[in-house]
Amino acid sequence: MLITGDRNEQRRYAAVLVLKELALNSATLVYSYVPQILDCIWVALRDQKVFIREGAAEALRASLKLVQIRENQMKKNLYKKLFEEAQKGIKGNTNPDIIHGSLLALCEISIHTVKFQDGRFSEICNIILKFREHRDPLVKKTIIQMIPILAELDPEQFYKDSNLSVSMTYLISQLKRDREKAVGMFFSPLIHPSFYFNR
Repeated sequence: MLITGDRNEQRRYAAVLVLKELALNSATLVYSYVPQILDCIWVALRDQKVFIREGAAEALRASLKLVQIRENQMKKNLYKKLFEEAQKGIKGNTNPDIIHGSLLALCEISIHTVKFQDGRFSEICNIILKFREHRDPLVKKTIIQMIPILAELDPEQFYKDSNLSVSMTYLISQLKRDREKAVGMFFSPLIHPSFYFNR
């Protein structure tokens, strides 16, 4: 695949976009390759370029939609493997590019596997909110974008785990910082949960 081993940025970007379009428009053809796609996608999710990581997240989203509509055992195995790989990119890692890519992956995993997480929703929320004070602006922006998505996925559990109060305190603090006001404006339609669920 073009994603692995090819250091040409445009080709790597084209590869993730092609994978996304194939998953969206040729589901029957692509479905049998989904495990391979999900194995390779991590190279792009950890790329140095933001646009490649974001393109990889879109390809991951399209691939997970394919898995979501099938009723078989492969789901749980894929979801477990994805979650473990996302954790690898976060635990003990200081590279903001890898952290950002792992957060994007966790967001997609949360949205598309919420019914199969076996109680992992709380764990995912804890992992994500832990990075809310990260020094990298892009990581912080991603956290802010993910908060309303998590709250929409499981409102009751989000509240029960005290994530609502933690999140609101954090978001209000961000709005008070002049330099980060644009980041703190999390009401943009592009980052509202309905943007993801209605696609």
